[in-house]
Amino acid sequence: MRHVLPVFLLMLLLLLGVVQGHVPLLPSPGIQPDAAVQIEDANKSWAAYALLPQGAIHYYRFDREAGQRIHLEIITSPQDPAFAPGFVLMGAGLPKGVALRPDIVVPEGYGAVLVNGSVPDDAVYEPFAPSAYRKLGGLDMQAPQAGEYLVAVFAPSVGNYGLVVGFEEAFTLEEWILLPLRLISVYRWEGQSLPAVFAPILAVLVAGYYFLNRRRPDLSQPRALASLAGLLFLGSCASILYQMTYALTRSSGGEEAYITAIFAAISATIGAAALYLALRGRDREFSVREKVGLRIVGVLALLAGSGLLIGPLLTIISTAGGRSRAADKPADGKARKPKGLRGQ
Repeated sequence: MRHVLPVFLLMLLLLLGVVQGHVPLLPSPGIQPDAAVQIEDANKSWAAYALLPQGAIHYYRFDREAGQRIHLEIITSPQDPAFAPGFVLMGAGLPKGVALRPDIVVPEGYGAVLVNGSVPDDAVYEPFAPSAYRKLGGLDMQAPQAGEYLVAVFAPSVGNYGLVVGFEEAFTLEEWILLPLRLISVYRWEGQSLPAVFAPILAVLVAGYYFLNRRRPDLSQPRALASLAGLLFLGSCASILYQMTYALTRSSGGEEAYITAIFAAISATIGAAALYLALRGRDREFSVREKVGLRIVGVLALLAGSGLLIGPLLTIISTAGGRSRAADKPADGKARKPKGLRGQ
């Protein structure tokens, strides 16, 4: 174990260094220009997921300096093959007189660029989520003037859309750690039900409970908590594989599915390590080495986005209480009599 963990940590950090993708946003849509959703950094790649009601228009805004790159895409879920939203980019220096829907509000002095969505034949597979989406249209240009730019998303019918803003695909540590929780909303956006999203994890938890109840019914509370964490990590592996299969059946290609499989293998390895440390001993309390090992596993799980944050938390809680077994022995390794038995 002590030789495996450093190598495993190095592999995980190297893999996280090449992670790319859109950072999910789940904003309350702005239905008027003065209530537009603010995109703080238009270089960073964001994907705002929302439901567009019948006849509604959603507004977003961001700032650009003259000559800075503007990158926009409109995407939809494969669940809505006929839904074709479009968008309008508005700002100073853009062409004027473009024919738009009469209910799209163009601020005074702004021009506009219209991008009508066109449904493609195939969906794109996203290996880091994993998920699938259809790209209906996009815009890549330089800002003609410095100032605020508005984006209005529209569609002839109701449906779920995603507006991609920015081009630098990278995650902060906080965004990466919270990604598994945000992906639940993305999978709901795709059309999956909550029972379907959580089914793989629940299946692993139920199967693991019956296995442990038959093999180790005498588990102490700390070891039971660590075992539950291990099952959650294995559940994350099952969930990743399920979502990978689900996305691949709804998209073309999938050459990068090996990246998804690596993340699944990482969760499986973390889960196996947690269960090994939780079940290897018969003592109620963990040894110092077991505690250190579980805390390392918890940190690795947090970096890997495994266990829905609950798993890493349980590994820490399981090692927090009680005394380590090594503390019950003196430095010479000889067991001492309990105080109540001295002199007998």
